Amino acid sequence: MRYNEYYDMQRVYDSLYSASKNGNNFYKLLEIIGSEENIRLAYRNLKSNKG
Repeated sequence: MRYNEYYDMQRVYDSLYSASKNGNNFYKLLEIIGSEENIRLAYRNLKSNKG
């Protein structure tokens, strides 16, 4: 979770989770997936994975 907060993605994940609990549908998720912050977060998580 620390990396999520560092790249300010936790706020995005929390809002998506809250919206999903309300039964909302999601569109244009590729904008979030392809965002620079999300790409950097994914790279950092992969880089630090020892498994």
